[in-house]
Amino acid sequence: MTVNITPEIISGKDCIQIQISDNGSGITGDILKEGHALYILQKRVQTLQKKDGVIASLTHKPGLNGIGTTFILILPQTSSLWSSNQ
Repeated sequence: MTVNITPEIISGKDCIQIQISDNGSGITGDILKEGHALYILQKRVQTLQKKDGVIASLTHKPGLNGIGTTFILILPQTSSLWSSNQ
């Protein structure tokens, strides 16, 4: 498993990209629907996407050469992400 965290600028906004990859057997759509942690993370990302001017996403794809899985999480780079003032 590898984890890479890199700063990104997307549409002029400072973001953080977190990429997690493994070389396991991969993940099917059925497994994604059963994962409670992934479900919660997807819901949090959807909540962020509704905030004005906030860039957030969660995607997954097969790993290199079809082996394993890669998840990419993009979040805004801010210390007040969940404050009610935004």
